[in-house]
Amino acid sequence: MKSLRIAFLHPDLGIGGAERLVVDAVVELMNKGHEVTIFTSRYDLSHCLEKTRNSMLKIEIAGNFVPHSLAGRFRVPCAIARMILMTLAMKRASRPYDVIFCDLVPHVIPLFRLVSKARILFYCHYPDFLLAPQKNGLYRIYRIPINGLETFGMRFAHRILVNSVFTAETFQRSFPHFSGGQPEVLYPGIDIPQFLTPEDNPLTFSALTDPGCFNFLSINRYDPGKNLSLALEAMAALRGMLSNKTFQRLRLIMAGACDERLPEQRHTLNYLQAYAQQLNLQDQVVFFSSIPDNERIRLLKGCDGMIYTSTNEHFGIGIIEAMASGKPVVAVNRGGPVETILNGKTGFLCDPTPSAFARAMKDIVEDPVKAADMGTAAQKRAVKLFSMPVFGEHLENIISSLVNGGTGRV
Repeated sequence: MKSLRIAFLHPDLGIGGAERLVVDAVVELMNKGHEVTIFTSRYDLSHCLEKTRNSMLKIEIAGNFVPHSLAGRFRVPCAIARMILMTLAMKRASRPYDVIFCDLVPHVIPLFRLVSKARILFYCHYPDFLLAPQKNGLYRIYRIPINGLETFGMRFAHRILVNSVFTAETFQRSFPHFSGGQPEVLYPGIDIPQFLTPEDNPLTFSALTDPGCFNFLSINRYDPGKNLSLALEAMAALRGMLSNKTFQRLRLIMAGACDERLPEQRHTLNYLQAYAQQLNLQDQVVFFSSIPDNERIRLLKGCDGMIYTSTNEHFGIGIIEAMASGKPVVAVNRGGPVETILNGKTGFLCDPTPSAFARAMKDIVEDPVKAADMGTAAQKRAVKLFSMPVFGEHLENIISSLVNGGTGRV
């Protein structure tokens, strides 16, 4: 395929899973010879993915004067306003773009069609209106035009991608009368090689807790929707299933992004820290906030198993990273994890209860040979299905079909 000019529009280039997918897609397309520009309204070197520090990446900032919210409210209107300003900045580019990639705010896609002749690709991580709090009264009225504009905007995309079969099914249920065609699954990929080598200095990891500990790891942003208290409750339940000597060796490492601008993330972290004290787990639980990529990889390589507690996970990139690191994963038997984890072979799929999670964790602790075999199988599965080359090749084929008149709304 000939070299294309591709624009990515993403409102906040932080350190979450959506940002990771966008940056990975940009790097893969650049490696294939395309000219790619990221338009964003916020890019903070102290709160960004390591890959974005690559001097080869072209990042244009527009609309950064628009706040993230107004007194903690009106986040979607603020995001739409920033996206409009980013779109206008894209329009002022010296040469037109061939493809526009949008992944979070479909409300502005009709504007793309007005200012550009580019083919438009929308990546749906999950329908926005399902992520919004379910409230009544004025808030429900406030959401009506926003939800309507979300549906209307997606109709103008030439093709829609989703991150899992689970999200595709949710999309079809959420928009039963959508006329823009069925979404196509494009699983996120990860940079497998960085997880394959063993930790060079395991003592560095152990020093985060105590030498000789058995470490479970939970990596997810401190968000109330991630059900992170389940990890603490599972540890408390596990205490009654093991001898005191064995339990004293266990540690739960909780690490994740905490955006200081978002009060719900600050409150979630504070609540979890207090809850650990309440459950008398202060000696068993260690908290980390917004760790850099190299520390994230070190934690994944140094742990003995991952705990993934989200009950409505759309995909779960952290699960794939743990699998690539050769670690068994305990996750909820619903959503994206059902597509990535083979129950009893690469990890455990459990009901979202403390006792169910604790029993799976107990199996990992008491049968290290089986746990190691599961980790090996998990690593092979990650390499086969979720590597960056697999992701990049699939994305390249989609874009090739798109610019050559493939299926999709025109």
